[in-house]
Amino acid sequence: MNQRQRNAWIEAAKEQVLRNAEASDGCEADLMELYDECANGLENEIRAFYSRYARDKQLTEAQASKLLTGKEYSTWKKSLEGYLEELEGQGKDSRLALELNTLSAKSQVSRKEQLLANIYHNMARLAGRSETGLTGLLEGLVQTNYERKMFDIQSIGGVAWDVSKVDERLLKQILSYPWSGKQYSKALWDNTDQLAALTRRELTLGFMSGASVDKIAKEIDDVMGKGRYAAQRLVRTEAIYFANQGQLLAYQDAGVTKYRFLGGGCEICQRLNGQVFELSDARAGENLPPIHPNCKCTTVAAYDIPVFKQRQGNPLKSNPKFEEWKKKHMEEADKAESEPGQENAKKGIFANLKDRREATGLLQPYASKVKVTGEVNQANYKKAAAELERQLAKAPFQKLDEITIFDSRDAPGKMGSAVGKRLRMGTALMNAPEQYYEGSVLNWTKRIETSMGKLRARLNEGASEAVREAYGRQMELKRYSRGNVLYKGREIACVIQHEMMHMIVNETGMRDDRKLKECYNRAMKSGDVYGISYRASENEREFICEAAVMYENGEPMPEYIKRLVKECKSHEA
Repeated sequence: MNQRQRNAWIEAAKEQVLRNAEASDGCEADLMELYDECANGLENEIRAFYSRYARDKQLTEAQASKLLTGKEYSTWKKSLEGYLEELEGQGKDSRLALELNTLSAKSQVSRKEQLLANIYHNMARLAGRSETGLTGLLEGLVQTNYERKMFDIQSIGGVAWDVSKVDERLLKQILSYPWSGKQYSKALWDNTDQLAALTRRELTLGFMSGASVDKIAKEIDDVMGKGRYAAQRLVRTEAIYFANQGQLLAYQDAGVTKYRFLGGGCEICQRLNGQVFELSDARAGENLPPIHPNCKCTTVAAYDIPVFKQRQGNPLKSNPKFEEWKKKHMEEADKAESEPGQENAKKGIFANLKDRREATGLLQPYASKVKVTGEVNQANYKKAAAELERQLAKAPFQKLDEITIFDSRDAPGKMGSAVGKRLRMGTALMNAPEQYYEGSVLNWTKRIETSMGKLRARLNEGASEAVREAYGRQMELKRYSRGNVLYKGREIACVIQHEMMHMIVNETGMRDDRKLKECYNRAMKSGDVYGISYRASENEREFICEAAVMYENGEPMPEYIKRLVKECKSHEA
């Protein structure tokens, strides 16, 4: 790529950052109006409350705590039911909803609780309207950044091909991904829940001190100011994240495998500026914007223009207009695709990258960091996710530090491993788990007998001591029921059960427990280990992990081993 092309990339990226900022600023302004409206509504609620119950513009805790009369209560109850219907329609289970439901169940309600219910309703409405606005912004940013980045790639490369809009299911998956540990919708509702809690605190303090309505109104306005700032930061940070996600999708569909970090607005981002990263290693907060709250950095593609020689497309005229390109290569193409009898030929030659992304999303709730490599089988990743959820629900920790799916070509025959709270599983296991069942269980004895047959022939011919030793090792291996404890159709779950037990044993200090060593030695001496697996004979830690898989799957075992497994698992929760 020459300097002119590189400059074109950078200028296009800067222009898109400005467009993103304009969209983000518009949404931010709308949210600030909502917060101002809510703040005014809260002040009106408080002033109306004081005018009804206060004396000389002051209200004590005792006055505020008086119960509503029968007529007041019935009127309030009816209005509260309407509030709850609104929340149910939004499908939210926030603290606000919980507080309102709790109040609705009470047969007697104080004046203060009445006021709080009105305030909570205003807060819930603020959260719902804010979420709607923010969702619209983020959906638009993913789509427009995908379109713009694909346009930039094609125009600079000089090759045009038809492009589909971001698939709706994929878009929903991207929006639901908790990239910062918390999905944006939950973050928004949590912020509002916190505002409600602070408002309650200020009201209670005001009543206890006999503060005037003006003083309490000012304190509530200060609380709403904090909410405004939190909402602003959330909008700006989430906007950058989802804008860059749209760009990553464009890279994937165009066949770009590397990107260059473009930033430098602060000391943190300056260190990353100009660095090139693999697309498969992209991690928001580490090597992909946003690196920090209010981050304004972006990326550009990092590849040589000749990559387009691999694409089937039409030459694109120099300096094309975006709207013309979009109409021809997106809108008209989408229209043709939707017509009866037309096949969708735009699935993309790099669909495996999308599959990898989806697989990462399936595992992401269970680890702080996830890295998936190679082709993926989504059905097997769903199995892994289900087992991880089951195991973590009863483990002494709620989340893993890392899940890595490594290339099995780098470690042939290895299914998985655990170091600390980092889980590693091979691509071969995730895509063809049945091969391990066949090798470790189904064909275990058969393979050994085949090997012994070959060695036996050499023994008859007067073999060396080394051959005799090899024959003896095979005789010993034959005594084991299997190589690893695996069950047909549950191979992935078994590996996760095994490795999770490693983590639990390490986390709880059981690895150094005297009873564990004694149990292992007893099993080795008695021969009970033969009924578990060859892996169980390696050391006491592998022994307890293999026994744990048997226990999880209901396979009988000697009572003394079962007791120890149960004791170890008692530390899970």
